Amino acid sequence: IHDPQTKLCVDAERSLVMALNGDCLSPIAALAEIEGGELHLRAAVGAAGGGLLLVKAQGRGPVSAWREVVASTRQSLAMQGIQGFGR
Repeated sequence: IHDPQTKLCVDAERSLVMALNGDCLSPIAALAEIEGGELHLRAAVGAAGGGLLLVKAQGRGPVSAWREVVASTRQSLAMQGIQGFGR
């Protein structure tokens, strides 16, 4: 079973995690939903090692521009001091 909208949401979520150099153990939450032809991407990032830092960001835009939605969400996190996780 393949649902194109679900795939797009998963692609957006994974793209954001990858942009932050995250992995399965990184304190990154990403949720993408399609609402009325728009992609809404919400993210929360915690401090590495389980600290109390929690930064939230979100982006919204046309489904056809999902990569730009990911980029704007990533930029919002960067403006709040989240540069990503080292590897």
